[in-house]
Amino acid sequence: MRTSNKLILLFMVLCIFALSASAELTGWWRFDNINNIGLDASEYANDASLVGNCNFSTDAISGSGSVEVAGGYLDLYSCLSGKYEGDFSDGCATFAMWIKLDSGNPSYSGFANIGAWCYPSFYPASANTLSLKLFLSEGDPVVTNLPANTILSEWHNLAITVDAIDLSAGYKVYFDGETIGEFPMDGTFGNFLPPQRPRIGAAYDVVSNTWSYTFGKIDEVRIYNNILSARQIKNLVFNPDFNNDKNVDFADLRLLSGSWLDQCASPDWCNGADINRDSLINFEDFVIFADNWMQSVP
Repeated sequence: MRTSNKLILLFMVLCIFALSASAELTGWWRFDNINNIGLDASEYANDASLVGNCNFSTDAISGSGSVEVAGGYLDLYSCLSGKYEGDFSDGCATFAMWIKLDSGNPSYSGFANIGAWCYPSFYPASANTLSLKLFLSEGDPVVTNLPANTILSEWHNLAITVDAIDLSAGYKVYFDGETIGEFPMDGTFGNFLPPQRPRIGAAYDVVSNTWSYTFGKIDEVRIYNNILSARQIKNLVFNPDFNNDKNVDFADLRLLSGSWLDQCASPDWCNGADINRDSLINFEDFVIFADNWMQSVP
């Protein structure tokens, strides 16, 4: 290794320990040992090990909605009942998941019933605009436009923060790590009680009182017991595990330092070292890397 690279590596190590010493550690409820929860029955129906203490079901759902993708759903009540019961009226949380619309009509494509009256769905707000409709509480749904040129057949990260302490703050919605909407609390956040019990992968129609499967796939569902910052939500989107060994460690650090200030481009992005995909490996990538130092990643 050249002397200049050794100095860069040493400097990065010192900075990592300085940054990580003050990093806020945040856990997520009953999902800490779950990776790659894919709600496509053809891929995951027979792999019970993926869902740990949670109930993943491929039972038929009776409902009026059409099934565009083989159905399966994750019952959040079974995941949370041993950790947290009731609703979020006295607390805060962050919901995060990866979503992809494989097929179906965007006029209605519910992805997750996070609670009663709480699921996101895509629909065309106009001829050239796709919007995200969120049933977040007992009030009317909120609607926010998606970024221009969004391709729903690709994987996207959706995160929703719920501030049930400061009702004026309400909800923040992030799409691929960027804020796309902020909404005040309107009514009571959906509770975790039957019959509208939360099922990631299935949508509940409160008008007809029926369930239907989603029109796409959902992966890596997480529920955090506090409100993640915008920076932490970006960490959900950008992966600092360059060698894909499920750990962020010195092997990844060597790849990052060896490509320092390199110009990068899609689809390789310098073997992933350009974490934030801005075409340059710089301090912004390093900060994201340091936030995840010595942590296991999905």
